[in-house]
Amino acid sequence: SVPFEMPEFCPSCGEKVYRTEGEAAVRCINPNCKSRSLRNIIHFVSRSAMNIDNLGESVIEQFIANGLIKSAADLYYLKKEDIAGLDRMGDKSAENLISAIDASRSRGLERLLYALGVRQVGEVAAESIARKMRTLEACMNASVEDFTAIEDIGEITATAMRAAGCVGTVIDGSTRDSDYLIAMGFPTFVRWCSPVEGLSRSMTVDYMNPIY
Repeated sequence: SVPFEMPEFCPSCGEKVYRTEGEAAVRCINPNCKSRSLRNIIHFVSRSAMNIDNLGESVIEQFIANGLIKSAADLYYLKKEDIAGLDRMGDKSAENLISAIDASRSRGLERLLYALGVRQVGEVAAESIARKMRTLEACMNASVEDFTAIEDIGEITATAMRAAGCVGTVIDGSTRDSDYLIAMGFPTFVRWCSPVEGLSRSMTVDYMNPIY
């Protein structure tokens, strides 16, 4: 038999893959990789994350193939007329799906933090962080020390949270991922975040996949 060799390049997009020190797995970090986007959006909409009904893998694949979405954030810009003409997606199905996407805005900060797919942040860690921080703004501005002060949050998780786009890393020099989330109207435990004036789709960044 032919011995297995770990790939050097992503089989989907062809970009070089990377391995984090101390881990066996290699990962593609290309924000434009369609397979990577698909996997992350599937996680975002899953039952334990934002729990968006009727948004399965085949539907997400259609949205990506038709250029309707590139990341999970784009789901919140979809309109019924954008999707009603797609395969197996009539007016009623489209209306129900848009309603389900809109309903996910009220899931809570702990669900959002888990849905973002920050490495080392599972459901338990996301709940602990949300309970302590209470708002997305507080997460944005928290230091590694602030995170490690939370029960059950170690330095590795704290470093991942601090480095991730969802807590304020400027990715492209134009906006923060967290600003994009606020603009989408995600609620926090304390209050609804206000829209960020002047933020447009052209300024979006890949907040599901922070590079760190």
